[in-house]
Amino acid sequence: MARKTLVTHIIPHLDDIAALWLLVRFDPSAKRAPLRFVETSPEGVKLPKGAVGVGIGRGIYDEHKGDKKDSAVSLVWKDLKRKGRTPKGLRGAALAALVDFVRPGDMGEYIGKEGPGIAMATTLRALAKLPGESSESATLVGFRLLDAMLVLYEERARIDAAIRRGRKFATKWGRGIGISVEAVPGMVSGRIAELGYAMVVLRYPANGFLHVRATPGTRVDLSKLAKLVMKKEPKARWYLHHSKKMLLQGDWIAPISTRTKYGVADMIRLIRKLYA
Repeated sequence: MARKTLVTHIIPHLDDIAALWLLVRFDPSAKRAPLRFVETSPEGVKLPKGAVGVGIGRGIYDEHKGDKKDSAVSLVWKDLKRKGRTPKGLRGAALAALVDFVRPGDMGEYIGKEGPGIAMATTLRALAKLPGESSESATLVGFRLLDAMLVLYEERARIDAAIRRGRKFATKWGRGIGISVEAVPGMVSGRIAELGYAMVVLRYPANGFLHVRATPGTRVDLSKLAKLVMKKEPKARWYLHHSKKMLLQGDWIAPISTRTKYGVADMIRLIRKLYA
């Protein structure tokens, strides 16, 4: 299989980095492709023979040839799908969601809507200009960040599937849901908040940890629940966070060997009894 050279412009956008990442991760002919970064111009860039332009060159992966609803990453994605090189199932759905996140950003749709902090796209471009760094080093950092983001998008898909199977219940503060899923706790809490739930009873199947996590901004106070379970299980090492919105029995950052006797359904019954 012929070896490709992948070319994009210097100080690349997140969209260009993500497009390169898709090719390197999912196109066998680009797995070990050298990366080249060139200056661009209003007239475009003429690429050498054998080079594949990403976001430049007016070729298949350059939206500037007139693809108004696409960006480099979505053009690569569509081509990989046509060739049958994208993953199936949950990973494929997560990858599609990641592409759908990157594309609008390149089209300016997040301007003024990025929320607190500095966006990753802006950070990567600044990294490329730091002393000792380059367009290539920033791109390789972007590759690793996108690897991690894909894992999180897969987790989000698992969380959504768990929510669809979940046990819904009512409290005086609003809706709650009980689910069992392996995912970063913050991802679960964030998704629950997005969907309008006041709290989640969360079990981690692999290690048996059990959490009750309330959505920030609600008036939830789990003190009574904490007092009850700590009395019932004095050796279970339950932890009530000082916010009174998290009651945890084990955690990734504080693993414990003891296991609670409570399951998701048991905890929901206690919550309904105390906070209906």
